[in-house]
Amino acid sequence: AEAHNNLGTILQETNQLEKAIVSYKRAIELKPDNPELYSNLGSALKELDRFDEAAECCRRAIELKPDYAEAYNNLGTVLQEEGNFDEAIANYKQTIKLKPDHARAHSNLGTTLQEQDNTQIAVLNCRQAITLDPDHAELHNNLGAILQKQERIEEAITSYDRAIELDPDYAEAH
Repeated sequence: AEAHNNLGTILQETNQLEKAIVSYKRAIELKPDNPELYSNLGSALKELDRFDEAAECCRRAIELKPDYAEAYNNLGTVLQEEGNFDEAIANYKQTIKLKPDHARAHSNLGTTLQEQDNTQIAVLNCRQAITLDPDHAELHNNLGAILQKQERIEEAITSYDRAIELDPDYAEAH
């Protein structure tokens, strides 16, 4: 099962999502009680906009391991994509409760709060994410996007510049 999971991870990272899903499903056949496998499958399904299946996988991971922070974060991203912001926020908060140093959950919470026009707390969460993981381009980009929506242009430019400095190929920051 571990080899199938590892293969699925590499396939997902190289955007071979259908093949990744096959590998994750094979891993689950071999180890049906492993929550990580369901969470990984859910993440790949989300990337293909198969939100119902993705949410089901994340919920199964949580059912198997109620303190599995990554599964709550993954479920939050699915719910956020669907526009279900209140539930997404609840899942990000649960992630942070279980793992306070989960930088992406702080950033995800910030971007979701921004969607609800809760701008000040959104910025605080994104800044907390960067404090936890200062060398992650996506986190700086997310903060830049929030600041831009708030018309805090100079601060947004600084965040985008930092994202590009960290990862010159990070297209979303350009």
